[in-house]
Amino acid sequence: MIKTLSFITMLSLICLCSPDAVTATTWKPITELKKTPTQLEMLEKLPSGATLDWLFKMSRRGKESSHRQPLNLNEAYDEMSNFGGYVNLLTQDVVLDFDPETGFIDETLSITLEVNEDDTDKIPLSFPDHFEISEIKNDKGDAQEWSKSANTLIMYMEPPAKKGDILQFTMKASGTVICSNQGIKPCSFGGNYAYVTHADYYLQGSPIVLDMFQGSLQVSVPTGKQVVATGRLEEAVYGEENNSFRFVHDYETIYYSFAVADYQVSEELFEGIPIRVHTRQKDVQHHTEVLDVTRNILEFYTTEFSDFPFDDLDLVQMDKDFGGGYGPQSTVFMYSGTFDMDQEGWGGWGGSASRVQLISHEIAHQWWGNLVNMLEVNSVILSEGLAEFSSAFHWEKEYESRSNFISNGMNYIYTVPAEDDVPIGSAMVTQSYMYNTLAYDKASVVFDMLQHELGDDVFRNGMNEYVATFGYSAANLDSFFETMSAVSGVDLTTFKTQWVDGIGYPRILARSTQAKSDDGGWLLQISLDQVGEQVFTVHLPIQVTHMEDQRKEIIDTIVMDSKTTSATYRFDEPILRASVDPDRIYLHRIQSQDQGDPNLSGVADGSDLIDMAIMMHRNIVFGYGDSNYFYPNASYNSRFDLNQDGSINEDDIDLLIEGNETVGPNED
Repeated sequence: MIKTLSFITMLSLICLCSPDAVTATTWKPITELKKTPTQLEMLEKLPSGATLDWLFKMSRRGKESSHRQPLNLNEAYDEMSNFGGYVNLLTQDVVLDFDPETGFIDETLSITLEVNEDDTDKIPLSFPDHFEISEIKNDKGDAQEWSKSANTLIMYMEPPAKKGDILQFTMKASGTVICSNQGIKPCSFGGNYAYVTHADYYLQGSPIVLDMFQGSLQVSVPTGKQVVATGRLEEAVYGEENNSFRFVHDYETIYYSFAVADYQVSEELFEGIPIRVHTRQKDVQHHTEVLDVTRNILEFYTTEFSDFPFDDLDLVQMDKDFGGGYGPQSTVFMYSGTFDMDQEGWGGWGGSASRVQLISHEIAHQWWGNLVNMLEVNSVILSEGLAEFSSAFHWEKEYESRSNFISNGMNYIYTVPAEDDVPIGSAMVTQSYMYNTLAYDKASVVFDMLQHELGDDVFRNGMNEYVATFGYSAANLDSFFETMSAVSGVDLTTFKTQWVDGIGYPRILARSTQAKSDDGGWLLQISLDQVGEQVFTVHLPIQVTHMEDQRKEIIDTIVMDSKTTSATYRFDEPILRASVDPDRIYLHRIQSQDQGDPNLSGVADGSDLIDMAIMMHRNIVFGYGDSNYFYPNASYNSRFDLNQDGSINEDDIDLLIEGNETVGPNED
C-alpha cells in the first residue's frame, strides 16, 4: 500500500542499443547509471522465504477486510472467512496503554478462534518475539498452558479440540514495538507524531495462511493527545491523565493501525459517508484542499468501480520522514507534505500533482487490498498494481495526461536489468530489490494494456463483476483473469502468460514506405519486426498525421503476433508522418529501421529534421558532474534517440543526416 517517494527511479543498468548500429538487432546494457543516496538502502536484497505474514508487513501493504459481517459473538461464524490452517482467528479485541515517547505497550488481548481440524491438541499463532506474555486464560478464567519460541505462540489443548469448536482466550502482554525501516517506517515514537501502522503488537494466525478477523482496538494515551486508527470510532473518553479511544472493526481485517498527535479534524460527507482530514493545527488551512482532491477521486472511483466500500474514510497526517502513504481499511496515512503544499515551497515531493497521485493511489487501496483482499503471495499486483493503475487512470481521465502510465512503463523498461527481471505474478516479485518497479509500475501498465485490448466498457464491466464476486473476500490472479475472461468472452491465456507469468517486453523495428497507387492515390505500408527470440502478441494502434491539415488520426490497430507484420493503407494524398502506438499503451521499445526516417513518413526529408529538432533534449538520461542519472521523461521518444543512449542530442542529428539518403515517395 505504499508508494515510496523519490525523484530518480532506482535502477542498476539501463538497456541501450549500440550507438554505431542504429538498426542493430543486439540490444544490450552499455551505460551504468549512478544511484541516488536516498535509494541506496532500498537496493538491498529483501529477505528470502517470503510468506503471507512477511509480505503483509515487509512489503508495506496493509491488506484488510473480507465479508461484510457485523460483529456479534452470539451469532454463528459460518459466513466469516476461513482460509485454512489449524484454526481460524475470528475476533480480536485489543486494549492497550501506549507511551508515545518510547513506544512501550501494555495490552490485554481477547480472542475468539474456530478450530479447523479434529483432535487439535496444539494451536500455533504468531505473536511478536519481543513482547513478554504474563498470562493466558481460557473462557472459564483458568490458566491456559502455552509455550513461546521466537514469533510462534503455541497453546496446548487438553482434551484436544474438535473441528468447529469455538474457543476464547484472554492474554496479557507488554513490550516495545520494533520499528525496522524498510521504505515506509512501520512505527515511530518521541516526536510530534507517534504511530504504529504495520508493526507487530497483536496476535496473527499462521504466517502461511491468510487470516482475517473482526474486533476492536482501544488505545489510551496521555491527556492532550488524539488517536486516529483503522475502524469506526465508537467512544472517546477524556480524563485528567489519559485519553482513551475505542475503534470497532465491523469488517474483517488483518491490521490494527493507529497514530497519535495533537490532531485537529475537519469533516464533510461524500454520498452520506464521513470523510475526515486529521492534521496538526499548523496545517488546518489545507483541509479544504485535501477534501476537494479526495472528493474528486471518490467521484471517479465510485463511477468506475463501485460504491465506496466502507462506512467512513480518514486521511491522517504523519511525520515528514514517514516516506509516502499507507492505506489500510477506511484509513489513509500520508507523510506531512501531502497536506502542506507550502512546506519547502512545494510540499516536499512534486507539489499538487504529487498530492493527487499519492492520495489517489492510497484511496484506491480501499477497493484493491481492502474490499478485495489478496489471497496469495503471488497476487500482490491485485493490490499494488491495481492501485497504481487506478491512480494513473484517474490522472489520465481527469487531467488528460498519460504521463503516469508512460513514466511507469519507462521505469520498468529502462531500469530493470534482464537478469533481475521476475514475473509480476510470482512470489519472487516480493523479494526483488526492484519490487516497486515491478509490482507498482509494470503491473499498472499491464492492467492498462488489458483495458486497451478489452475496451473501456468491457473492462469496466469486468472490474464491476470482480468486485461483486470477491468483494469483502479475497481473490488470486486466476480468479481475476477468469472473471475478466468470462465477462469479455476473450481468452486471456496468452496475455497472462506473457505479461504476468513471463518477463521482458518486445523490441520492435518499424519501417514505412509510401508509393503512388494505380488509382492515383497513395499507399502507406507499415512493416514491424520483433527483435530477439521471444515473440510477443501486442495490439498496436497506428496513427498518421495528414499532410494538408496536420490532422492526426488512428487508422488501425495491428495485432502483431509473429516476428514480422506489415499492413498497407490507401490515402488520397501522401501522409506527413506515422506513429506506432502513439499513446505508448504497451511495454516496448520501438526504433525506426531507416536511420533517416524516424518519423516513419516513408521518406527521409526535412520533416524528420524538424521533428528531431522538436524532440531535442527530451531525455531520460541526464548527466550531472561525472555521473548519469535516469528520469522517466514521458516526452521522450525512443525513435528519435538514434544511438539509444537515453539522450536526444546533436549526435542523433548527425546520425539522422548520415541516414538521410532514403529515396522519396515513389511516383512511378
